[in-house]
Parts: sequence; C-alpha cells; structure tokens
Amino acid sequence: SIERAARLLAGHGAGFGADPGLAWLGLDGTVPPPPWEEEPDWRVEGLRGWRRGPAHGVLRTGPLRFRPGQADLLHFELRDGPLALLRDGGTGSYAAPPGEAWWHAHFTGTAAHNTIAFDGEDQMPRLGRFLFARWPRTWPLPEGAGLRDHRGRVQEREVRAEGRRWTIEDRLSGRFGAVALRWRLAPGPWEVRPDGAVGPWARLALSADAPLAVTLEQGWESPAYGVVRPVPVLVARAMVPVSRITTVVALT
Repeated sequence: SIERAARLLAGHGAGFGADPGLAWLGLDGTVPPPPWEEEPDWRVEGLRGWRRGPAHGVLRTGPLRFRPGQADLLHFELRDGPLALLRDGGTGSYAAPPGEAWWHAHFTGTAAHNTIAFDGEDQMPRLGRFLFARWPRTWPLPEGAGLRDHRGRVQEREVRAEGRRWTIEDRLSGRFGAVALRWRLAPGPWEVRPDGAVGPWARLALSADAPLAVTLEQGWESPAYGVVRPVPVLVARAMVPVSRITTVVALT
C-alpha cells in the first residue's frame, strides 16, 4: 500500500518495487528511489530515522494525533541491509484463530515492542479491543524523543549512529518500581551474556546506573497477517533507583 501510494501521489517509490499490484495499476517500471535514501538523518511526522551505509534505524517518536493501534511509542527498529535485526512484532490478526485470543492484546501491547515497559504495564490503559486512553505526551529531542505517560513516568530515548556502532540511551524518571527493556532480535543462534547477547550479525551490550538482570526469552512475531512464530527477545530488567539504561549495538 505504501509503495502504491508513493507512486501515485509522490512521484517516487518507497523501496518495495517488487509489489505485484503495481503492474495491475499500470505503475510498473523504473521510478526514482525514495528521497530519504539519500539522507543520512531524517525526520517526518511521528518518525525519526538514521542511515549509516547499509544500516538504518527508525524511532517511533509521536506525537499521537489519531487513535493509536499499538502502544509502541519510542519503539526502535534497526535494519542492516535486508536483515531486520531489531524488529517489530507485527499485527497477528484482528480475528485470531480459536484458542489464540491472546494475539491481539500481545501484539498491540508495549511488551511486544523495542522500548521500555514501566511496572509491566502498557504505555496507555485500554478502553476496549481497539481503543487506548490517556495517550502519553511526547516531545522531540536532538537525537530522539521523550514521553510522559498518564502516571507521570518519563522515558527519554536518544540514538547515536556511528558507522557500525549504534548507541541507544534511555533516561527514566517518575514514580515506578521496575522497568523492562526489550529488544526483539532476528531469529538465529544468539548467546546470552551477563551484559547482553552475541549473535551472527551483532553484539548487544547493555549497561545501567543500577543492577540489570539480562535474559534471552522466547517471544512472538507476526511476519504476515495471520501468521505467528517464535522470536528471541533480549530482556533487561531493573528496579529503582535505575534512571539510565544504555544499549550498544555493534554490527558485524
């Protein structure tokens, strides 16, 4: 849908030229590449991006202007070429198969994204299946964004992209008891370490101003609508008085 809209409305592609629907619309053929492919750093409504060679990262910054479908503010994704290294969980299905009713609540929740969850809660309380209330307030930062949720808990996230080394710093404040930082990893033979994980494509090292408990857990992702499969998730948990967690991703 994004590729077709870009061709029809913007006069360029969106990086998905293999979409089979283009020919049906008479849009097949060579088109200019997306303009952001030439920009190392970019910012659009709700998103902040960085590109360093084949690697590019995207941060979900807000602000929220229309009813959000997922509690995913400050979610960060990192791709290295075609590989989605730090990845999104997807959607699952709006009408999950029998026995899989957990799909919707899981994939729309904060714990299914690469961000901080305070006290095991979503960033916004749910009013119904497709409705979140009390949206967080967000603001821009020089290299990222911040949010304050309805309980006054604050997360400020900034990204430093330095070639093959990416640093994501989370600064935390407000009244909370515990936090969990999750990084959803590309499936593969990852090895957990006391301070992170090592895999075929990168090493993740985490540090904080309070003790961190780092585990590698099985999570779930939905690579296509109605499809759910296991995915490794690196989880770092800390208790107050933690106020800063830093993740360094060294791409191999």
